[in-house]
Amino acid sequence: METLEVNIFKRILSISEVGVLKKGLDFVPSFDGDKLDLNVELYKFFRTLHLKVFFSGDNIQRDAQNNDNSRVPGPVDLSKRKNKSKFTTPATNPMVETFIKLCQLDLSKIKWSQKGHSNLTKEEWSALNTLKRDDSIIVHAADKGGAIVVMDTDKYEEEALAQLSNQTYYRKLSGDPTENFHGKIHTITLQALDGGLINKIFLEFLNISIPQAPFLYLLPKSHNNILNPPGRPIVSGCGSLLQPLAQYVDAFLQILVVRMKSYTWDMTYFLGKLNGLQSSYAGTVLCMMDVCSFIHPFLM
Repeated sequence: METLEVNIFKRILSISEVGVLKKGLDFVPSFDGDKLDLNVELYKFFRTLHLKVFFSGDNIQRDAQNNDNSRVPGPVDLSKRKNKSKFTTPATNPMVETFIKLCQLDLSKIKWSQKGHSNLTKEEWSALNTLKRDDSIIVHAADKGGAIVVMDTDKYEEEALAQLSNQTYYRKLSGDPTENFHGKIHTITLQALDGGLINKIFLEFLNISIPQAPFLYLLPKSHNNILNPPGRPIVSGCGSLLQPLAQYVDAFLQILVVRMKSYTWDMTYFLGKLNGLQSSYAGTVLCMMDVCSFIHPFLM
């Protein structure tokens, strides 16, 4: 069960709604399944098996050994920065084909009309559907601590608008700049291709034909104020125009970042460093910074 922090004033959550929320945001309700969806996922899985065998050899074993030995990146490798391939290998391995046929045989025995046991009660299903349809509340994971925060939508939007109205960090655009940026990226990457800096495969990777619009959301910082938690702004840019360029730049930055004296991999790494401090550091003040903007005013 997850910790639940309720910060709503317009309505009261029912016992069933609280029970569903406490199961956590990673909880997956049972469902009867869809035969078409399952066949699509199986096709993807079988294709992966064929690719593994087709490109097998010492490469698979070597990759398995390299994946886990060190977190420190090696030389910049841009070979994986490319669009997903649609290549399908011929069926040449008898063992893989036998495995696939056995899987298909087992799946053919499934009685799709027979419903399985649900991991939610009837009341919890009703509560889940009510929560999904309720636009008056927002459910988010807390910024720290792993708790689940339930907020009034009005409060959430008020916090978001307050941050976006801060003209030190944000400004309202007169129009959508996507087409303009798309043209600039295409021109620059063509110049890089002509200069021999990238190849055609990488050119296609850096230019997204139909980009998705990034969206902003807030993670409630309930550890700062449980009644009116400020929000930590997060911009999800998956599939956006700039994602491939960010991955390209990140491939180079990873090499430099790990060499910085202030480099910290994660919380476990940080705690390990603290445990290694000598007692002579007595009197040292440990402080933290509260990040309230993605871009420092000095860089704007």
